[in-house]
Amino acid sequence: FDLGYRYDKVKHKPRYSGYPEVPRGIITGLWVPYPYNPYDGIHGYYTPYGEENYQQNLKFLLRQKEYQSGSYALGLNLDPSEWTRIQLKASRGFRAPTSDEAYMTFKHPDFSIRPNIDLEAEIARTKEIAFTLYQEKSRITFNVFKTNYKKFIDLDFLGNLQVVDQQVPYPFYQNVNRDNAKVHGFEINAHLELGDVAEYLDGFRLGYKYSRQKGKMSCANNGSKSNDPSAGCGKGEEVPMNAIQPPTSVYNIGYSTPGDKYGIDLFITDVAAKKREDTYNMYWKSQIDRIDPKTGGHRPADVVNSKPVTDNTRGWRSGDYTVVDVIAYAKPHKNFNFGLGVYNLTNAKYITWDSARSIRAFGTVNMINQATGAGIGRFYAPRRNFRFNWEITF
Repeated sequence: FDLGYRYDKVKHKPRYSGYPEVPRGIITGLWVPYPYNPYDGIHGYYTPYGEENYQQNLKFLLRQKEYQSGSYALGLNLDPSEWTRIQLKASRGFRAPTSDEAYMTFKHPDFSIRPNIDLEAEIARTKEIAFTLYQEKSRITFNVFKTNYKKFIDLDFLGNLQVVDQQVPYPFYQNVNRDNAKVHGFEINAHLELGDVAEYLDGFRLGYKYSRQKGKMSCANNGSKSNDPSAGCGKGEEVPMNAIQPPTSVYNIGYSTPGDKYGIDLFITDVAAKKREDTYNMYWKSQIDRIDPKTGGHRPADVVNSKPVTDNTRGWRSGDYTVVDVIAYAKPHKNFNFGLGVYNLTNAKYITWDSARSIRAFGTVNMINQATGAGIGRFYAPRRNFRFNWEITF
């Protein structure tokens, strides 16, 4: 039986010297409303009324915040026989917002951040069950888990917003608490020492890992656009979590000499394509067939990956791919380690899901031609490459 407990208390005490200035177009009217009007000579950003509202909102921004909560982990290990084990785990985790997530203000035509001092701590509750078969150095484990989040912290796209002294709207983001989120998954982890099967195969090994996860989060949040009908999704909706990786299998065959002085491993990683329905495009309301809010005119849907945008899924995704790596090592002395790796041995051309989801629809960073894909080459993983390392410990 395992039991663990931890208590955290986090306190943010912001201080502001006045330089650099917090951008007025970001916080003016944010918490204390302000009837901004650049044409009446009274309610501009740099008028006495504008200065007063700016200072009022600055006081809100500089408020101290305190987060405290306990975290625990419970575990029960059962051994029904000398070759089986059942593990049951339940845990509760606590994560306080970082100072950047709550207080950061940043204004740039490519990426602007609006603060959110109403951020609450994120709570995660996980339930997990694992079943293991083992014998000497060999084992296989099946693991099923589910995690439920409350007040899940996520970066939300607010849209292209007008800011002071700028004619062109800036793309704005804000860290928000999603009401809830959930992740569930299944994993297999197997390791077979062939010496356990036949003595003449001592030193040879086989391995296999498989992981599959699904995750969704609610649209309801405490951000600036929580009640805005133009936001990417409504309060009653759930959307996929883009951080979830596609199903992945890793196969391994290796050999080590007696004493583990020399060894070599071959790894084959097989990754499935990211399914369209498992993705979420936070920009989709700005890309579908729509009415331009400025001109009132009709704007046809943007074309992404040769198709017009019609829903909130992502057009650019990773396909399935297989990568082969070979890694060798030598330990001629207890203080010397050498390693040599050949990665992507077959010179496969592929893009990972993490790279594909970093492609942005607005700004100038991580941009491509959304319609044709021109420029996507820089997002592809390295082709065949080599690595050598030499380590001395003393």
